[in-house]
Amino acid sequence: MFSKRFFIILFLSVIISCATPDRSTSDHAPLPPEIGQDLQAKQGMVSSANKLASQIGVDILKKGGNAVDAAVATAFAVSVTEPEMSGLGGGGAMMIWLEKTKEPIYLDFYSAKRVKTYENLPQKGDDQALWEVAIPGEVAGLLHALEAYGNLSRQQVMQPAIDLAENGFPMYRTLAEFITSNVEKLKKHDGAKRFLLDGKPFPVGKLFKQPELAQSLRQVAEGGAAAFYDGPLTQDIIKVMNEGGNPVTAEDFKGYTVNTDRGLLKTTYRDWTVLSAPSPQGGLEVIEDLNLLEPFNLKEMGLPTQSDTTFHVLTAAMRAGVSDRKYIVDPHWIEAPVSILSSKEYAQKRAADVFRSPVEKNIPEDALNSLSQLKEPQAAPALEMAGGETTSLSVMDKDGNAVNLTHTLSNVFGGNAVWVNGFFLNNSGMRLSSVDEAQVKAQPDSEYWTRYSTIAPTIILNPDQTVRMVLGAPGGGRIDPAIVQNIIYILDYDMDPATAARMPRIYPAYGQWVNIGKGFKGEVIGNAYKKGYRFYPDLGGYARIYVIEKKDGHLRGAADPKHEGGVSGY
Repeated sequence: MFSKRFFIILFLSVIISCATPDRSTSDHAPLPPEIGQDLQAKQGMVSSANKLASQIGVDILKKGGNAVDAAVATAFAVSVTEPEMSGLGGGGAMMIWLEKTKEPIYLDFYSAKRVKTYENLPQKGDDQALWEVAIPGEVAGLLHALEAYGNLSRQQVMQPAIDLAENGFPMYRTLAEFITSNVEKLKKHDGAKRFLLDGKPFPVGKLFKQPELAQSLRQVAEGGAAAFYDGPLTQDIIKVMNEGGNPVTAEDFKGYTVNTDRGLLKTTYRDWTVLSAPSPQGGLEVIEDLNLLEPFNLKEMGLPTQSDTTFHVLTAAMRAGVSDRKYIVDPHWIEAPVSILSSKEYAQKRAADVFRSPVEKNIPEDALNSLSQLKEPQAAPALEMAGGETTSLSVMDKDGNAVNLTHTLSNVFGGNAVWVNGFFLNNSGMRLSSVDEAQVKAQPDSEYWTRYSTIAPTIILNPDQTVRMVLGAPGGGRIDPAIVQNIIYILDYDMDPATAARMPRIYPAYGQWVNIGKGFKGEVIGNAYKKGYRFYPDLGGYARIYVIEKKDGHLRGAADPKHEGGVSGY
């Protein structure tokens, strides 16, 4: 007979064996669903839209590269793994922080059109099939950054991307989804058919190789920017563009240069310094929103998902930024009151109108008129805000240097899926026929016109002028609101980057309309409706955040869990 004590011991042992293991100590603890998209590290970190690309960036850091080397290597790698979002045929911008000299650098290499080539054409060429294709700035921008601020050679930085294109990677779901939704476009160009197999989308899991892209990358690695802007590769691009009705010339390619004279926008937010993108990129919206939010104790007010007061304050501030997008223009061609719009004084004067309740359809512009002494501030050409796709990456190295690089083809596969020698051409060009409606400078400062873009590479500094955070996002018109929300969740609400990235987002549209994510209390939305807000029935798209925060000597990074991105570090 077994004793009563035996059964008690047996019962307790069963209970103990069935207990859930401690997540902090067990090797077999359940993992969060976004494993690989949330990471802590000590020395260096890269967050990008693809785990393979992020690891390439970290490998560059380990080999003695700095944040710029890693950013450039990651960008070239992303052009292989996300060819629908960016690549040699695209462009972008980069915010750099050099810790040793405490110096911020902003490089604008967005794709641009040389106005002279189009100005005498009917409708300035905008009636042609490939009118939107601009001179790609990607190669010029990445190589300029590398040569000016990097430690390693072109070959060292570019070889991993060449190998990745040549050896291939398993086709993954997100790329396959974009291929599936663009099959008919991809069928139109012989090279683009590489993304199809027997006329159908390339299978998920099958090894996907891009030998033509590997060869183009190799040409750039060996010949530098000249290989892209003044060589056989250039002629191949021009031929395709000309056949599509775009009269681009060899001189247009030779004359393209990286804009290093844009400066950058700067403000303070509480104890931190915010550095963001100058016009014609979207940092003005980030700066303006934060200036409006600064007087509020957001944490004490509560989360916008739980508090209707906070919801109104946050939405109203971002709504103001959206309404002022019309002043984000290429300053080489049009003057706009950016210094006023980005000032604390403007935010103070405008606050009464911005936070008014009930919400009006349009926010009055009396504050701008009074400060600028302009009866009618100059407006930009009509904004082109069709849904765009972009990609972004953030890097921090062991020496405190930081980079956010955001680059794009504009629309998926550049809109038209025009493929040349392994890469797609952008559709980022300015609609020059709309220029007639704007007040253009009598003597423009450049031959090239860069259109407005919402991309906003951003770096935030601590009071001692060390980097606290670096972040950026793709997502068309949702980029800047997403950046602002992640900043306040990390700085005001003390969230880690991954938690901030998971928070439901608010995306104000023009007028009283708003897109929201799932997770807001019904009472909050009900009271917002009473204040005059109107809600779309779905989110209508999203912006993906790639962020790294340095706090208490540790790096914490996140790649937005809504996408197949990844963070790597060491």
